Amino acid sequence: MKSDISIIIPAYNAASYIEDCINSVISQTKKELEIIIINDGSTDNTLEIVKKYKDKRIKLFTTKNNGIGKTRNMGLKKAQGKYIFFLDSDDYIAKDAMENLYKKAIDLKADIVVGNMLRLKDDNSLTKDEINFSEGNLDNNKTQIFEIPLGPCGKLFKKDILTVNFSEEYKYEDVPFTANAIKNSKKTIKCNDYIYYYRIHDNSETTSMDKRVFDILEILKQTNSFFNKSIYDELEYLNIQLLSRYNLQQKNQKDKKLAKDFLNKSFAHLNKYFPNWKKNKYLKKRNILKRIIETHKSLIKLYWHF
Repeated sequence: MKSDISIIIPAYNAASYIEDCINSVISQTKKELEIIIINDGSTDNTLEIVKKYKDKRIKLFTTKNNGIGKTRNMGLKKAQGKYIFFLDSDDYIAKDAMENLYKKAIDLKADIVVGNMLRLKDDNSLTKDEINFSEGNLDNNKTQIFEIPLGPCGKLFKKDILTVNFSEEYKYEDVPFTANAIKNSKKTIKCNDYIYYYRIHDNSETTSMDKRVFDILEILKQTNSFFNKSIYDELEYLNIQLLSRYNLQQKNQKDKKLAKDFLNKSFAHLNKYFPNWKKNKYLKKRNILKRIIETHKSLIKLYWHF
């Protein structure tokens, strides 16, 4: 059977959730799928669970623990589909997700189709995460670079536009990868369906807070290098947006010395690469109180204590 879409699933110690993940994939209404599962050196029974599945579309690979960047890159090298979809092993997708995304891509000749997402908490409560952005490409809608979430999940990518690998050295490896795909896309559109369920739990990469937060500074340098000055304001705002988020999140950092060091380095990054960042035209549109806090180190530190 021809595979229109390659679904890449990195799995590390995913025994608690991977059955939900795989079941959601093999039950898709669209059948022309290549399902690539990479067991990234799991020490639980993830591998045994995956081996129970006899679906011929599943291709299972096992490696030593390499991390998610290298694992996704391996999946990309193995992928034979015209389109690529990334799925984390603790998440799952709606039954018609692949059909809806693929139909949109083919009918509208899109290089990227972005679906809506649902956040799933440990108590099984669901929160809608609707994604809104200006469709088209960066030439006619420069705001895409900060409007579209830069995680790879929940998006269908035409394989041809994926011209860089995930970083294998740094956390936040998905930011330059997805940003470069958006840059290369001739047409990026939205699918209004809620197609992706992603879990939020204590051990999730989504909520972890440690010294690897400094990696975002190097990741942003890599991301910035892909673009020219034609989207300077938008790229500036992307840097502001991401660093402001992590500055505020240092409220949850137990090591306040580390938190202060990160805050200083994030402001140094903005001052070096975007000297007038506090005057950014998109920043001016934000809530005035939040804007005042985010642009002053002393107020951010004060926020940490509340």
